[in-house]
Amino acid sequence: MTQRDDWTRINGRHRTRNTRKGLQARIADPLWTLCRQWQFGGFQGEDAASPIKTELVSSSLNVQNIIPVDEAGKTGKPLKIDNTALLEAEIEAEDVINGIASPRISAEAGIQFLRQFSSGQQRKLLPILQTKLPLKLNDNKIGKSAFLDRLIRKSFDGAKMSNMRLASVLSLLSASGIAENTLEKKLNLWHSYYQDRFLSKNQQHWQSPRQEYSFAIQTEKQGQTQPVLQSTAYNGGQLDWYHFNLWTKKSTGLDQKLKKTQPNYLIPTPVRYAGMPAERFWDFEDGKVFFGGLAANSTDLAQMILTEFATIYSNDWYMLPLPVPSGSITRVETVTVYDCFGEKHSIKPTAVNDGKNRDWRFFELKGDPSAEKGFAPWLYSPRTLLGGQEDKPVEKVIMTRDEMANMAWAIEEKLETQSGHTMSRHAEYMRYRDQIVTYLGNSDPLPDDATEEQKDAWVYRLLSITPPYWVPFSPEIKDNKTTNTLRRSRMREWDLLGELKETLAGGQGKILEPDKPFFIYEEEIPRGAIEITRSYQAARDASGKLIVWNGRKKRPSSGNRSSDRTVDMVEINKRVAS
Repeated sequence: MTQRDDWTRINGRHRTRNTRKGLQARIADPLWTLCRQWQFGGFQGEDAASPIKTELVSSSLNVQNIIPVDEAGKTGKPLKIDNTALLEAEIEAEDVINGIASPRISAEAGIQFLRQFSSGQQRKLLPILQTKLPLKLNDNKIGKSAFLDRLIRKSFDGAKMSNMRLASVLSLLSASGIAENTLEKKLNLWHSYYQDRFLSKNQQHWQSPRQEYSFAIQTEKQGQTQPVLQSTAYNGGQLDWYHFNLWTKKSTGLDQKLKKTQPNYLIPTPVRYAGMPAERFWDFEDGKVFFGGLAANSTDLAQMILTEFATIYSNDWYMLPLPVPSGSITRVETVTVYDCFGEKHSIKPTAVNDGKNRDWRFFELKGDPSAEKGFAPWLYSPRTLLGGQEDKPVEKVIMTRDEMANMAWAIEEKLETQSGHTMSRHAEYMRYRDQIVTYLGNSDPLPDDATEEQKDAWVYRLLSITPPYWVPFSPEIKDNKTTNTLRRSRMREWDLLGELKETLAGGQGKILEPDKPFFIYEEEIPRGAIEITRSYQAARDASGKLIVWNGRKKRPSSGNRSSDRTVDMVEINKRVAS
């Protein structure tokens, strides 16, 4: 207990880990309760005012552009976005129309065009369209199936027709005998369907060396002020304010006050929450939440702070709900409070009062110099995904370390095919496993009259074969020094696959980018492995329009995997009779 001239303060000290008994405030009789209430000042009135009105002046800048940022930090041409667009869809959307499943997408678009006509008209249109706009498959042989064959017989290349001029299409279909105005009307409706079916863009934000998205967003310019926010480590999924930093290198006029301001007159509302203690000490409280039941250890500082706030200071806070435009950054310029005594109080930003070395920076963008310049920090409210649906991954790659082999692997487990379906690389490999040439020689099929002894014969292998969908990564060496970069490599044993090498060996999907050199930084592959997936997603933007796109997502994976490569091995012959 410490004592001064005009006041006395009692500081509590916890002697046990349980605060239940202290917060119960047990009583003996009603008279004693009244005395304690008088002792705590329950009968004493204070000459203090209450806030009745608040004038809050704020300024906002809408986000207008997305700027591609490469791995080295160089920026590309700004891409303008609509005020209703979802930020995740704009960042993640890939080129679906010209992607792996383009034959199916093009065929389904053609079928959708034919559905607008009667069966008789379809029989006239289909031969013309299949002759002039035949549907062709991609060069790779993966995913060819009876399903695609049926689509080819029933449809045509709808993607190619969408890129043709209206006059050219009408001239092409004139031989069908259908009225030109009818064809024009159907074509316009079909074009609207085709353009709105997918959000398909040339992906510029995915950084392969980091396996994450990197981009920046730029606001509208007001005078000399134009903030730029950068995101360098977005793994896909859902964006929020903490994915962004204020890019002071590209921003301008951050030390100037905005001219465009919006005054808001708000009524302060006391903060309320479930189980909140009563304002008077001896009032009966809601028993749903009992802070006295918190068991706090001597190191549980956060729990003790929460308990102290809830029991002592909870009724000292007021809430001012300030509506801000979605997809904008906002700054509170001034806060003026009017109390019931008619006095006016100007409230300075807490960040300005706390100074440069402040510890509390919640909702504050990293790199924001506003507080040091006397302004309130910027608040970013992104227009992001709320809800929506996500399909199962159409492509999946596991990147892991192999400590025994002292290397890294990219395991392509799932692959999107031309038919739009998902194929298991392991299942495809096992179909041809016993036909693959090994270091021992050809595993020729057994004859029809093979005996059980021949089927169960043991064979010798010089080296076990790693599944060809396991793609090796080896350290890059420059100037006789090992760098922190892992380069995609190849296995010599892939040459033994023969004709199967084209479809079984190496990465076949979009994640591993088989058409160009691929590398990844070593620190991006942790000991526990990472999982990169591609999947289709659907959501509605601010205008209610349905958006469908294909995006990527990186997340931690389970466990460290090994290729289990062995030498001088003897195993049972897995060949079967042909």
